[in-house]
Parts: sequence; C-alpha cells; structure tokens
Amino acid sequence: MTMDMVCNSPASAEQYTPCYCEENIYLLAQRMQHRLLQEDASGTSMNRAVYVVFISSASKATPIWCQRSNSDTPDIPLMWDYHVILLCKYSHGKEGLLVSVYDYDTTLPFPADASSYINAAFRPQIQLRAEYAQYVWRCVS
Repeated sequence: MTMDMVCNSPASAEQYTPCYCEENIYLLAQRMQHRLLQEDASGTSMNRAVYVVFISSASKATPIWCQRSNSDTPDIPLMWDYHVILLCKYSHGKEGLLVSVYDYDTTLPFPADASSYINAAFRPQIQLRAEYAQYVWRCVS
C-alpha cells in the first residue's frame, strides 16, 4: 500500500496559502474528518485517524529542514516560531501501522511516510544547540 492511499488526499487538489500552516492544516483536517465520517456512515470505514500536530520550542525558534521557503539552501533549516502538520494513522492487518505526514510547506513528498519525514525535516542525528533541541509537539485529534 502506498502512502498516498492511506488518507487519499493529493496535494494538488487541496487549498494552500503560504505562511498559514495552521489554517491550511485545519482545513485539510476538516476535509479528512468529513471523508472518514462518510466512510463510517457507508460502512466502508477503515481503521484511520487524523491528528493535527503543533510543533514549536521553548525558544520559539524551531529548525525544520526541507521547507519550500528555504528550498534554495536545503542544508540550512528554516527557523519557524511554530509549525503545524497533519498526521494520518492507518492500521492495516498484515502491513501493520502506517503513519503519514501532511505538510504543505515541505519539499518532501505529500504525504510523506512519518519516519522519512521526521528524519529529513528534523534531522535527529544532528546535535543542535540546546535552545533549538527541545522540540515541543502537541497533538490535537
């Protein structure tokens, strides 16, 4: 199963406003929740859930790589005061749990496999200065 089949939401079909990640993700979450409710009502529901995730840091300087606004310098992170993404979780018997990330501002695939996204966008292997290393993730379902 491919990641685009998990929540079936191609980037080209969605509305996008640059620099308004919270609004973009809010609208996407609404559309996905609506689809899930329709599937529940029709009996075609699969075991899926969507979560809005707010990412920030105590210093209000959150380094994130692979961002459109910084695509000309991919080795330098873009410093957001906060960023908002959407996670879609899908349980599938033999394949187990699949989690995809929807980030309109990334240069990575849309959607991206969560593990690939985190490794590319947050680069956990890099030692960051203390004020940048304390990411705060808040999940809203």
